[in-house]
Amino acid sequence: MAQPISLRDLEQKFLDLDIPEQELADYVEIRPERSRPFAPALAPRADSVDLQPPLGGPAIRAELLGDVVNRLAKERRRRQFERDLSRRPALPTIYAEGDSWFQFPVFIEELIDHLGAQFNIHCTSTAGDTLQNMLFDRPEYLTELKRLIFLRGLDVRGFFFSGAGNDVIGEGKDGVPALETLVRPFDAAQTPAWHLDTPECRERLEFIESAYRRLFDSVEEVFSVLAYPRLKIYVHGYDYVQVRSLPDGDPHRPVWARDWTGGPLRAKGFTDNAFGSAVLRELLDRLNSLTERVCAAYARGVYVNLRGSILPSQWADELHATSQGYKAAASRFLSHVL
Repeated sequence: MAQPISLRDLEQKFLDLDIPEQELADYVEIRPERSRPFAPALAPRADSVDLQPPLGGPAIRAELLGDVVNRLAKERRRRQFERDLSRRPALPTIYAEGDSWFQFPVFIEELIDHLGAQFNIHCTSTAGDTLQNMLFDRPEYLTELKRLIFLRGLDVRGFFFSGAGNDVIGEGKDGVPALETLVRPFDAAQTPAWHLDTPECRERLEFIESAYRRLFDSVEEVFSVLAYPRLKIYVHGYDYVQVRSLPDGDPHRPVWARDWTGGPLRAKGFTDNAFGSAVLRELLDRLNSLTERVCAAYARGVYVNLRGSILPSQWADELHATSQGYKAAASRFLSHVL
């Protein structure tokens, strides 16, 4: 085995845009015990990265190492944008904020990786991000748009937004998966829609709608559509994710994945992948309808419908497509843009 590289060497590799991101997989891994839905937890591999002083040793917490990798992944994206902007100034400039469908470092080429061939994309997305964080607690999208448009004078043609997946499937504040709180206990005599007719589901969808409206209203306050008519906001809906781990686990899942949808449904008595997927399909249809309705209410809103773009065989786990799946979804995305 080759001599492990230092953390400093790992940083240099991440920031060297001439090194394909896929090659970085030799030096990082996804820690399933620390991962959450839409939030793969990356960390340096102990067998290929020297974790000794000054940053190594037993005193280092896994969260710190994960922060290192996430920081490097975001910085790599920033540098890629700057290089693209200098080399391809004629391409449209896009700002992107979102979750792991926009930022899944190293192991999967997600939507932004594929869309980057057509646009110069400044992406501040973070795997695992929620609407609460992106739009209420620690918003950065207005600051980034101001920097691009006001300070740098760039003609930003689009704002790509990816959010709400964590809000319906991710982990809640109490540690209970959101999906588990939204569905009724399994009843074989009832329809998938019946299982989602709960106060909790209605309340969650109402929150998502209010968050989307806050997004549009806040952008309009700073960049009125009359003054910036070419600045569109593209909000995508999620494709139909596949429940694969009922009744007792997905035997084909990647080593870094968990039973993101099957686990919460199993806790409510579900035992069949097909029926579980039908419930998720109903939930995603409601979420897509909500997204389409909000986008239609605003002059600069564009709803991007990705349903049916990813084949059942093109899912890496229960929430994320493979690189080929995201390539297909990106092609659909492009059909809605500009």
